[in-house]
Amino acid sequence: YDIVVNCLWEGRATIDQKMGLNHNANHEGYRVRSILQLPNLPHLHGDIPTAAFMNGPYGDFIRYGPDDTIYFAWYEMSPKKVSQNLTDVQANFEPYVVSNYPEGFEKRVIEGHIKAFEKLFPGKDTSFFDSAEVRTGYVVANGATDIHDPKSTLHKRHDPPNMIKDGYISVKTQKFTTSPHNTYLLERELFVKAPSF
Repeated sequence: YDIVVNCLWEGRATIDQKMGLNHNANHEGYRVRSILQLPNLPHLHGDIPTAAFMNGPYGDFIRYGPDDTIYFAWYEMSPKKVSQNLTDVQANFEPYVVSNYPEGFEKRVIEGHIKAFEKLFPGKDTSFFDSAEVRTGYVVANGATDIHDPKSTLHKRHDPPNMIKDGYISVKTQKFTTSPHNTYLLERELFVKAPSF
């Protein structure tokens, strides 16, 4: 193939390294995120909007559609490990990723999300949290430090999101809200600008 595009959400960096791209050179860090997957019950439709909260601790409440689940991430409730070494992160958190949590972890994450939800959506019904499921995965993002560091480049977005080498392109999906823009930039790179590979 003349062009190969890596759009993986998980495992992108591993493939990139095999292709000679160094994420550490771009100051990317590996993080662990624990989120809730919630049932999208009919009485919630039109009552609780999709929202991203950026004033204070960051979080997303995403309703993908009437027949899909709800994704709720409140960053305060995730493990705090950040490293530029994926092996280091995996050594500490691989059991979490396969849902083998330490005792009390799931309860703490769910209760923390409920507390955040009650502040963000005062007076709204929280009974649907009874069916909450904790999901944990690895995230590759800008910055070698976490959100609490004022100098972190975690939310730096002005650098090009796509890494290119000899016809191989790695696409940073980054945040849920930036993936459409990054896809647009990739389209321009492939079909509008003259390819430089």
